[in-house]
Amino acid sequence: MAVRRCFSKKIVRSDEFLDLPATTQLLYFHLGMEADDRGYVNNARSVIKICGSSVGDLEMLVAKKFVLIRQDRLVLIKGWRINNTIQPTRITESNYVDDLKTLFFDENMSYTEHETKTPVLSCQQVVDKLSTQYNLIKHNLTEENIDMNNNAQVRDDSNENNIDSNIEEITRIAKTPWLGD
Repeated sequence: MAVRRCFSKKIVRSDEFLDLPATTQLLYFHLGMEADDRGYVNNARSVIKICGSSVGDLEMLVAKKFVLIRQDRLVLIKGWRINNTIQPTRITESNYVDDLKTLFFDENMSYTEHETKTPVLSCQQVVDKLSTQYNLIKHNLTEENIDMNNNAQVRDDSNENNIDSNIEEITRIAKTPWLGD
């Protein structure tokens, strides 16, 4: 399980969320921290006790549709995909994959039990390799600097000039007398 989690301002700064009592908001944050990589929490009662909330706070999160109750005591954070985007190569798969197969995403990419065009498991990305992005302005890339015949590999002819200017700048800084010497 991950040790870092994110919370989207779209959810936690919404009027509907901010209208919740502080203990209910606190419970939402603690559930988010405790959830697996798909948004499931299987120890909600423990989380309630740890953060000093009550079962009523959980019921309020359910009533306001911030979480879904699944199976017996299993809690699913409805806006999990809004809060957390995890690279598919880094996901530790949930123990509740069978339950995921019964869920869908709504237009906001929140979990829903109601059938939509987007089943949950069809939204997984396939990542073969990591790719880098080039900043065209930073790297001074123009059409003539890109070799289109060689699978769009980048030729940066200005790189040699940049190295020379960087060496000159480093040398200038090294020769600069430091304050307080």
